[in-house]
Amino acid sequence: MFIIKRLAKIALISVVASSTIFTQAAAEQNGAKVEIKCWVELYGGKDIIHFANINLQNLNGYGNYLVGRKVKTAFRKEKLKVYKVKECVKLNEKFSSDRGRQVDENSIR
Repeated sequence: MFIIKRLAKIALISVVASSTIFTQAAAEQNGAKVEIKCWVELYGGKDIIHFANINLQNLNGYGNYLVGRKVKTAFRKEKLKVYKVKECVKLNEKFSSDRGRQVDENSIR
């Protein structure tokens, strides 16, 4: 009896976990919003990390969209203009370059 209850709990946990994973994957495919971070250079040469929630399908073009736009920063009240976008990744991913990872580590969240 104990073994049957234990197996039932394990089966239930497995079903819930797998449905959560499949739901998240389906949401990303259907254009659900995802959190991203972009390593950008502002006019004046300062590198910052810009955070945004966008549709996953827009991730590849988001860097081009940001160039020339004003974004909020942690160190100024007014928005500052983006000169160049160096890289954009999902929030839980790491930047490909050491410098990008360093800027990310030093960012205020």
